[in-house]
Amino acid sequence: MSAIRIPVKGSEEVVEVPISEIAELDPNDVIDILQAEVASLDLWLRFAIEYYKQGRSDAFQALLEPLVELHNQPSQLVGTPNVLHEQFGNDKTVKQQFLEILNALAAFHAANGSRTRDKAARKAEFDQAKKYYDSAETVDVLSSSNFVGQAMLLVAQGESARAQKMIESVSDLSRDYVPALLAKACAKFNAGEVKEALRLYRDVFQINPSPPPCVRLGLAYCFAKLGQTQLARKALLRTLQLQEDCVEAMCGLAVLHLNEDRVDEAMELLKRAYELEPDNPSVLSQLASHYFFTQQYDKAHKLANRAFLNSGSPTVRSEACYTIGRCFHAKSDYASALQWYSQATKESPGNISAQFGLGQMYLASDDTPKAVECFETVLKKDPESIDALKALGSLYCLMEDRDVALQRLTKAAEIKPDDVDVWLELAKVQEGQPGALPKALTAYETAASLLKRSKHTIPAELWSNIGALRHHLGKLESAEKAYNYALRVSEKAGFKDAFEPNNITTTFNLALLHEQKGELSIAESRYKGILERHPNYVDCFLRLSSCAAVRGSISEATSWLRRGIDIDGTNADLWTALGNLFMREREYHQAHTCFDRVMSGDSQDKDKKRDVYAITQLATQQLKLSANEKVPEKKERNLDKAAEMYRSVLVHEPNNLFAANGIGVVCVMKGRFHEAREIFTQVREAGCDSVCVMLNLAQLHALQGEKSVAVPLYQKVQKRLHSRSFEVQLLEARAHFEDGKLADCRRAIQKAIHMRPTSMAAWHSLALAYERSVRPSPNKNRSVAAVEQATADLKFARRLCEAISATYSQSTDAAPKRTDAIAIEKLSKARIQETKERCEALVAPLEKELVEARERGEREASMLREAEEKEAALRKEREAKEAEERETRRLADETAARMIREQKERLAEKLGRWEEEEKAKAEADEAKQRDKKRKKSQHHDSDDSDEEGTTNDGAIGRPREEEAAAEDDLFGSDDSDADAAPNKGAAAGEEDSPFGSGVSDTERDRAPKKSKIISKQVDDEDELLDLDDTADAAASSSAATAPNPTKRRKVLVDDDDDDDDDDGKESTVVPGNDIGDEGATAVLDGNSGSQDMEIDAPEAGETQTMGAESTEMDMGASTVPTEGTSEAAAQSS
Repeated sequence: MSAIRIPVKGSEEVVEVPISEIAELDPNDVIDILQAEVASLDLWLRFAIEYYKQGRSDAFQALLEPLVELHNQPSQLVGTPNVLHEQFGNDKTVKQQFLEILNALAAFHAANGSRTRDKAARKAEFDQAKKYYDSAETVDVLSSSNFVGQAMLLVAQGESARAQKMIESVSDLSRDYVPALLAKACAKFNAGEVKEALRLYRDVFQINPSPPPCVRLGLAYCFAKLGQTQLARKALLRTLQLQEDCVEAMCGLAVLHLNEDRVDEAMELLKRAYELEPDNPSVLSQLASHYFFTQQYDKAHKLANRAFLNSGSPTVRSEACYTIGRCFHAKSDYASALQWYSQATKESPGNISAQFGLGQMYLASDDTPKAVECFETVLKKDPESIDALKALGSLYCLMEDRDVALQRLTKAAEIKPDDVDVWLELAKVQEGQPGALPKALTAYETAASLLKRSKHTIPAELWSNIGALRHHLGKLESAEKAYNYALRVSEKAGFKDAFEPNNITTTFNLALLHEQKGELSIAESRYKGILERHPNYVDCFLRLSSCAAVRGSISEATSWLRRGIDIDGTNADLWTALGNLFMREREYHQAHTCFDRVMSGDSQDKDKKRDVYAITQLATQQLKLSANEKVPEKKERNLDKAAEMYRSVLVHEPNNLFAANGIGVVCVMKGRFHEAREIFTQVREAGCDSVCVMLNLAQLHALQGEKSVAVPLYQKVQKRLHSRSFEVQLLEARAHFEDGKLADCRRAIQKAIHMRPTSMAAWHSLALAYERSVRPSPNKNRSVAAVEQATADLKFARRLCEAISATYSQSTDAAPKRTDAIAIEKLSKARIQETKERCEALVAPLEKELVEARERGEREASMLREAEEKEAALRKEREAKEAEERETRRLADETAARMIREQKERLAEKLGRWEEEEKAKAEADEAKQRDKKRKKSQHHDSDDSDEEGTTNDGAIGRPREEEAAAEDDLFGSDDSDADAAPNKGAAAGEEDSPFGSGVSDTERDRAPKKSKIISKQVDDEDELLDLDDTADAAASSSAATAPNPTKRRKVLVDDDDDDDDDDGKESTVVPGNDIGDEGATAVLDGNSGSQDMEIDAPEAGETQTMGAESTEMDMGASTVPTEGTSEAAAQSS
């Protein structure tokens, strides 16, 4: 059993106090013992700490506060600052022990302040702790423990920034001070720097591998924040192993279990923790959260309230308020929930869950701006909050800020692409964006695919929306499938009839789809089926009227509209549709009556007395009346009325593009083209995709002569229309006609005729185009083929005029009021006759032009023939000259080739002779050496036997000087030369030498002892062409200075000292000057009288260049005497 030992003063005995019994001891008795035995200050502190651990805080203070009082009392002794040092000593150890006591008291008050809920008491405790820390600073200014304590006090007061700075200063003083590291880690964790805090905790374990169990709590919290759940669980379990009653570890482990749905294990831990500390805020908060999820709201409310009252941590108090707010939220008490959510955000502004709940409460109370503010706050703290992004997307869409809504929902879809709600909200927002229907369809289809992938049934509403968007985008086949899927899903849900109220919208859209596909009978049957079950569905009357109008039955169309008006006489759509029918039939008075009815007080919309559509149609009616009006005053009056109506529409709807377009048309009809262009351009730049605006702009450019701009606009209008327009095609043809592009004009008119073959105006326009294209041009001479084609075109135009005239007469006689009024109104018999007369007037000029063209063609053909003949003659002459030059070059090439062949043949012949000569020389040398050896052996034998002139075999000996000369080998002989040819062959070879060296027979018999052959390979054999063939025999004089020899040469250096006449003479064999003579050898004697040419040998040290590669030879000493030479001379003497 552990105990505290108190040394007895004046002896070696100790007083043992068991630690387990300290709580039962009276602190005054302990003080008496310590004072009596004059115990050291560390024993006082140890007893105080043990009292504190066992819950005796009063004893803790009772032991330590008297020591502080002693420190504050001045001493009477000189050199002792206070009574404390007077009793316990004034050394450094006592100061350090007292410093620890002051820090312990400060930490005690700081902990009490953290647990205190009363603000005044809390402040008092913190002030007392600050007082003790200040006292400790007077004892030791640089004490690390004092700095750490003050930093932790700042953390408890919520001043993390100041605390972190103070801890940094401690770290600078001592980097391995564990309390400083722990304080720094705590400050980093509270500041959100979790990774740095984890690193500091690990540093603590490296310094002290067995720290207190609570240190592992810091590791666990860091691991949990970083998402490393397994490591956090291990740290918490290890903490519980070391300290079984650690409530914080139990609470943290319970949270991990709850996150993994291990509720039973979590509740066991929370129950144990609650039994140990019933007022622990963390335990109470976790229990309250558990009971909330089990829908025990009252119990959760009580526990959360207790946690709020017992906690001094803003985070725990905020969590408790949030739990209470959720309880009220679940009970639909939105006012109370709003209050508690607000309190939670005040306690801890970083509680984003409370911020989100507060936003929900503002949304429930229709306070959208505050709700948006709350959700934006959540998004700032958690940029990837899916719930906040979805809520903001919906709210911004309600506030008509679709761009921001689209941005929020797009980000949510990127973060969580498998969230069906996100895609549905995104599709709803994109439906309202101009030009974003394809994206909206993609979003709906993505949501449907996600539902299908998760084995969920795709709702009928979603199929209906997909079908409607496909319908709008012109994907009729796939839209029909989507509508049928919607009806099928609805049928499975119990709505078996397609005309049930839940299916009525889908059925109507499906009927509209059949109408657009031209399946009018199917569409009409569905519309009528809807009217049978729902007679007040007036949209069906509109669609049935439209189907009848398409079939050409105007009376039936009018009848359906009147039946709808009988059911709902105030429906503006029915009245405007009826007015449009009357305008189509040019019954402007009745149309005006219908539109006036729309604008009257009987309209369905009491607040909007003027229907802008009706006003726009009335203004258009005035435009059409002014176009057909012949009287200028009436025409101007109609235009003014139209402009006034369009302006009134713009007053009610400033963004009405159709009214703005109408004002532009009025400006054009009044001749104010500049203003009209500005209006049309602004309307188009505003994003209006109306074909009318584009067509009007094209018309304006055409009127101003800008045909190159008008034509592309006409073509763009045709592409935008579902079916090509006959009128627009004629307008394009007219632009080409006025621009002089008659071929393009004819092609455009032919396309228009293909659209409406019965239009006489189109056929007449084609005749005009042909008539204009065949007119003779005074500044252009056409070819015969062009004139003949023009004649054929004119004939076709005349036939067209006759056919049109005949058709026009029949039409006016049989049907004066035919329906094709547009074609007849602008085409009169006079115009047809005028065109026909112009065609007749062109017959004679074309015949004259044809004759002139033929004559001109004959002249041009004659001139062309003459030019071709001249060109042929010049070409023939040039070819003959070129042939002559080729023949000359060929002869030169043949001559050069022949010379080369001859040179090669001579070279081959010389090479053969040279090889025989060399072979003979080699044989002669070998014979001489054998003779010398034999003579030498005979000489030695005669010396032994005193006989001269005979040898062992009876041969006649030769003089010793010849024997010595035979041994005189300039460069040294090889043993392999013993088989060389005799001297006779060598002499014969020399006689055949082409160089004519002039060597006498005696000199030839006195052949050199040894020769050195130096060979050089020729780099380029083609250089043979540069040789002079006449220099074969006498070119050796330039051999020493020849820069680029091209064939292999042999230089024979001869040293002949046999004869007294040759002493001092040099005989050298050098390359011949004839480079073309491969292997040539020239024998040059030092005696000028015995050679045909002279060679100046280079001085010692000079070099001789041979061929392309540089080969250096020392030519300064041609004759190199050897020992054999001197011996031969001595014997001769």
